[in-house]
Order: sequence, then C-alpha cells, then structure tokens
Amino acid sequence: MSLSSDGPLPRGELTALVLLGTVHCDPDGFSKSLLFFERYKPDLILVEISDFALKFRQEHSSELRDLVLARLRFVSQKLGIDFEIALAHAQIASILRQISFPFEYSASSAYARRTGTPLVAVDYSGFSRKWIKTWPEMISTGNIEILPGLQESSCFLLDRTGEGLGRSEGQKRGELCPPHPHGV
Repeated sequence: MSLSSDGPLPRGELTALVLLGTVHCDPDGFSKSLLFFERYKPDLILVEISDFALKFRQEHSSELRDLVLARLRFVSQKLGIDFEIALAHAQIASILRQISFPFEYSASSAYARRTGTPLVAVDYSGFSRKWIKTWPEMISTGNIEILPGLQESSCFLLDRTGEGLGRSEGQKRGELCPPHPHGV
C-alpha cells in the first residue's frame, strides 16, 4: 500500500508523531512492538519495508526457509557439525531472519488487523530488488558451508532488555545477533 491523496491517512487532526526504532535481531522485538502499539494506539503505522519485499516474502519465504534448512542439514552432516549448533550460529540465524517477514512488519500487521489501523509499507522497492538479487549467493550451499566455521566475535550481543552485553555473558546466554545486512 502506498500513500496518496485518497490513501489510508486517517481523517481528522494528527496531533503527534511518534517514531519507534527497533533492533532488528531483538528476540523480544515482536512483543515489545505490540506493547508499544497498545500504549500509543497509533492512527497510522508506517513500516520500513517495500511493497516488493513484502510480496517477495509472501510468495517465497517458506520455500526459501525450507531450502536453507535442507542445505544446512546437508552441510552439517558433511562437516560433522550438530545441526542444532549450526542452526544457532549467528550468521545462519541472520539468513533465516533476512528471508522471513521482519518482526516489525509482523507486529504492525497483527495490530493493524485487530484494530483496523491503516498500515503502510514505506521503503524503496528498487533497493529491495537489488538486495534480494544477492540472496541466491547468500543462501548457496557454498556460503552456508563456510558460515558455521566463522567466529562470531563481530556479533553484537543483546540481553532481553536490548542493552549490550559483554561477549562472554552473551555467549553463555546464547543470545547472538549478527550485524545489520546493510552495515548499519
């Protein structure tokens, strides 16, 4: 959905603009976002995702997830790595997050469906097309074979509040978060 003069903007006077920033790999991001919506009861929700990215995930996300998991099972057996350990690797988790609907959209969509609040995807589809064109390499067997062997020291770790943790504390909790795919 896109904004237009007759689009989904609510009628009446808007008195406040509230922006919600999220950490894309926050394990509690979905529930935190829903709590935010319940507290602020927005008249309109804008989510940073393009129409193209939404449609692509609607059509291909399940298939891509199954493919990544099948490749990971193959690679795990080949390398003698326990599948669950390989699956928990931060870079593998990052790939699975990337090909899935972002929690920001899922939470917004759930709230919008329940309350009738207009929800608008607001990002550039041209960038999404370019980014998604890199996914075949990202989910290739060759790439998946390399990732479990990489150290995860570059990962930023979060506790359940979204605060940063020291490396050893985060590793003990198993809460690994890879860098943002756009380098942010």
